[in-house]
Amino acid sequence: GPRGPGAMQSEVDELLAKHEDDLRKAAEREVRLWYIINAISKKENISASKEEVEEEMNLMADSLRISIQELKKKYSEHNLYRALEYAIVERKTFAFVADNSTVTEKKE
Repeated sequence: GPRGPGAMQSEVDELLAKHEDDLRKAAEREVRLWYIINAISKKENISASKEEVEEEMNLMADSLRISIQELKKKYSEHNLYRALEYAIVERKTFAFVADNSTVTEKKE
């Protein structure tokens, strides 16, 4: 028979219930990662310059095939700026960690 929006909702609820634990764990990982990145970037003075954020905006606008103006309208300019700034800091922090981590082999 025809499925109403209710049927869809109960399926969504079922999926969410089934994956709630995974989702919670993923969220906790995200938060921990955010704290770690935040701590390292502060300690090492890793930041994103205005130029880097604007460069990132240009790349994003290009890939979406829209103008910078449209991009800024589409996403609130402040939120977009903050999100891109964080993405750049995250990328630089991962690069910093990779460059400064030495893999030591365990002797059996």
